[in-house]
Amino acid sequence: MHEVKSGFVPFRSRILRQIEKDAAILADPDNDVLGVVWHFVGGRSGSLGADPRVLELLDTKGIPYVIHLP
Repeated sequence: MHEVKSGFVPFRSRILRQIEKDAAILADPDNDVLGVVWHFVGGRSGSLGADPRVLELLDTKGIPYVIHLP
């Protein structure tokens, strides 16, 4: 699975829920998902990336991410 976020991603409850859902999918041995990767791409305003707490939580949950530089 690939999750794509554009612009700067703040530390908000909606994002935290998405990370928790993706972590639960990864932990479920009965699904066909082989992995989850989050991708961060630039937004219209040129902003890019995520709050460090978002990246830390992705790391903690074992979800890799890629920040695509323009």
